[in-house]
Amino acid sequence: MRNTKKTKALRKRFGHVGYSIWNMLLEALTEADEFKIELTPLNVELFSGDFDITTKEFYEIIDYCIKIELIQVQPPGCNGQIIYCEELIDRFSGLLSKRNRDRNYYKTDNPPPKTTNKKKPAAEKPQSKVKESKVKESNKKNIKKSLKVKPLGIHLFKNSPYFDIENFKKEFEGTKYDAFNLEYYYELVKNWSEAGGKMKKDWIATARNFMLSDLGNNKARYNNTNNNKPKKPIIETAKNAINEIQQSGN
Repeated sequence: MRNTKKTKALRKRFGHVGYSIWNMLLEALTEADEFKIELTPLNVELFSGDFDITTKEFYEIIDYCIKIELIQVQPPGCNGQIIYCEELIDRFSGLLSKRNRDRNYYKTDNPPPKTTNKKKPAAEKPQSKVKESKVKESNKKNIKKSLKVKPLGIHLFKNSPYFDIENFKKEFEGTKYDAFNLEYYYELVKNWSEAGGKMKKDWIATARNFMLSDLGNNKARYNNTNNNKPKKPIIETAKNAINEIQQSGN
């Protein structure tokens, strides 16, 4: 990925610093809402601190990435321009479509349209109907619980509702991530934030990224009671998508 034409140009202009900033910027865009970041003065200051460069260097690298079309820019908003990566959005288009379908489903509380099938379905057993009803009721309760957490801006982990380890664990219950040792990754996120005063908008996404990194390096920590690794976790899909973006620069 470092030998594509665009990344070569970036490395030639800014050296290894520019290349590392590009990788960290991709991670930040992946975590951001709709894969877009608004470059407000506050965000620029925070990202510059996170990337360990000056705001001047940050602007220079961003401007050059826009020039060689590694990233794209929307017209200025209220406080600053909005940057995004078209290739990143294309790679995640399937995931975005699924999110929109799920969002519309939960807003309208109506099931997605059923495909026509001329065959008459087999009669359901009373037990299966009761089980299905309980599952639906449980899903609705979990949705209501998650909606109670109001979104925050960029903030320290200790100011996050997920600083409560029980809230942290609940976000992963019933997903493919609950095979990981959640207490270990809670402490990892907590210590990482406290050590450098790191601030994030979505701490759950940050925890998933730590799991992704460890999984890619074969160092993932799993529950003691669950020795089986998760089957094709979502994070593998995200990791592959980012790698494909970085390798396809032309």
